[in-house]
Amino acid sequence: MNLRQVEAFRAVMVAGTVTQAGEMLHISQPAVSRLISDLEEAVGFKLFARQGGRLVPTPEGKFLFQEVEKAFVGLSQIGETAQAIRALQKGRLSVVAIPILAHGFLPSVIGEFLKDYPDVSIVLETVQSSPTVVEWIASRQYDVGLAVVPVEHPAITVRPFSRRRALCVLPGGHRLGGKPVIHAADLEGESIISFRSGSVFQFRVDEAFEKAGVRRRLRVEASTRQAACDLVAAGVGVAIVGPIFTIETTDRRLLFRPFAPPIYLEHGMLFPAFNPMSLVTERFAKLVVDYTVRHFPSQP
Repeated sequence: MNLRQVEAFRAVMVAGTVTQAGEMLHISQPAVSRLISDLEEAVGFKLFARQGGRLVPTPEGKFLFQEVEKAFVGLSQIGETAQAIRALQKGRLSVVAIPILAHGFLPSVIGEFLKDYPDVSIVLETVQSSPTVVEWIASRQYDVGLAVVPVEHPAITVRPFSRRRALCVLPGGHRLGGKPVIHAADLEGESIISFRSGSVFQFRVDEAFEKAGVRRRLRVEASTRQAACDLVAAGVGVAIVGPIFTIETTDRRLLFRPFAPPIYLEHGMLFPAFNPMSLVTERFAKLVVDYTVRHFPSQP
């Protein structure tokens, strides 16, 4: 038994005659008859009886047709599902990101994505560090990760999408608020909110102050950008943080100024190297790049 024989059987049942079945299948009448005969031989019983020059299905043929229709309905559903996947009407995407990208930036990107593809389901996970993103993408737990790059890992493919400079965060009304750029030397003697030692970013910030010969008062150590900004707003000190990835900064208690010497942070998308990328992931990755170009272009 093969699929072509079953198709011929179904066509005769639906069309009612061998001639019309041949037209449905775009084959000759003798070819349909031969396929029916081969199927009867394969199943071991008659599917049709001749009455007055017409083929009439036997009880066994009618029973078999019920099962054939179930199979063809299933094939039709598979075809519809395939079409929906191709049109991104269905699908699932899992994303893991560091806080600076998971808060503000990614929700905006996801909101725009779902306007075009409302039936795609998305999981967004936030982790505290880029190494964790690397670990989870390398182990194929998520489809795409957003983190600080460069990243060198044999199980990961990297696609950079942003290069922006670090900022100095000042409390509203600060003496340096009128300066367009805050230099390391401007912060001599200031209380500084730093990040945990050991991070690449904090190492580069420390290096900038050391090269400038600036003495700082390290008051508080924060683990996230949001915590550092909240401490600045509370008047604890000033902070050097990564670039902004929100379209508007609504907290009037804070002033953001470019920091000098410039410290650049590059962010990228990470993908499992040995997993074929889905259409959903590919479209989402393209939107991340497009959205960044529109709202947060890379800085010189």
